[in-house]
Amino acid sequence: MMNRIVVYILYSKTTDSFYVGQTEDLDRRLDWHNSGVFKASSTKIAHDWEVFWCLECVTRTQALKIEQHIKNMRSR
Repeated sequence: MMNRIVVYILYSKTTDSFYVGQTEDLDRRLDWHNSGVFKASSTKIAHDWEVFWCLECVTRTQALKIEQHIKNMRSR
C-alpha cells in the first residue's frame, strides 16, 4: 500500500504567519509543529498552528514541486 503525500499550509493566529510543508501524515506533523519537536523550524515561534490548506499528491516528487512553487510565489 502506498502512503499518501500531502502538501500543506499551516496558519498561526498568534504570529499571523503561514508555513508550507509536505508530509505523509498531516495529523502527526501538525502535532509535531505545535509541540515544538522541530527546534530549528520557523514553526517553533508558535503553538497554535492549524491547517489552512492541504492537497493530496500522487508522488513525493509532485509534492516537492508544488511545495517549492508555493514558497516561490510567497516571496514575490
